[in-house]
Amino acid sequence: MTIYEQPTQIAELDLDIPFNDHLIGESYFFKNKKINKPMDFSGKNYMSLVEQHNFLIQLIFPEISNSKSQLQLTESDYKFLLREMSMLPRESEFPKYGEDYYDSYCKFFLYGNSKERMPEHVRIFNKVGLAYGFLLDNAYIVDLENKVEFFLSAVIYSNSNGVLNDDSYDYDTLTIPFLAEIGRAIYEYELERDREFDPDLSHLDRIES
Repeated sequence: MTIYEQPTQIAELDLDIPFNDHLIGESYFFKNKKINKPMDFSGKNYMSLVEQHNFLIQLIFPEISNSKSQLQLTESDYKFLLREMSMLPRESEFPKYGEDYYDSYCKFFLYGNSKERMPEHVRIFNKVGLAYGFLLDNAYIVDLENKVEFFLSAVIYSNSNGVLNDDSYDYDTLTIPFLAEIGRAIYEYELERDREFDPDLSHLDRIES
């Protein structure tokens, strides 16, 4: 059943990468053939970490944006996005996920290197990226029980053998544990930090169940 369909659209935007250092690695595989030179990323999708971080802030707190930069989203859109961005695999009805998809499957900060069940009072609203040895997490992290909230974004690249597109990276051994440690360090700091006011978390009431 098709719910919505539209014809192909081609953006006519200037999407040049604003830097020249876009050659990555020592070699890469293309169509099962090893190419002995760095991979050229100048034609890949690009959005800076700062832009992603600020975009998430706009999404979580639309009222702080000026009219020109405010996202054109309805209340229903916001509810849907907040629900989907914080949803854990075990909470998904469609599609259904098996036990291999543990809570932190795409929640790298704090819990990324653990397959244990995440605490119910912690919600992470995030968008991750994982490709070619790059690991990215852009997150709004909330502890409802201890009244803690913060935004955290990070990207890290690690590829020990220097070869791209060989499906052999350092995600499990290095980069995911590293982002988990960063998340825990910032969380512990925020948990102990003196505050004049507790955060107002009422905006999370809009999440659809």
